[in-house]
Amino acid sequence: MPPTTTAAAPSVLITNFANQMASLYHNEGNSLFVDEAPQSEVGRATLVTLGFGCFFFDYDNDGWPDIFVADAISKTRSSACRSA
Repeated sequence: MPPTTTAAAPSVLITNFANQMASLYHNEGNSLFVDEAPQSEVGRATLVTLGFGCFFFDYDNDGWPDIFVADAISKTRSSACRSA
């Protein structure tokens, strides 16, 4: 399930240190956030990276928020995850 990002219930993405996947907290409402990263492409794509900056945006104009993570390990690589 792709992350939903609305003004009423925004999801939160937190980058972590190398060998720790990013955390993608899906807003379930009532102040409850669930980390969806371990079972998603976001977790696998960010496991070996050191993320310094990230944001949601619609990269391919399909109406779903995509995620960009700036990677500090490699000067030529960044992780981008598409919502499917």
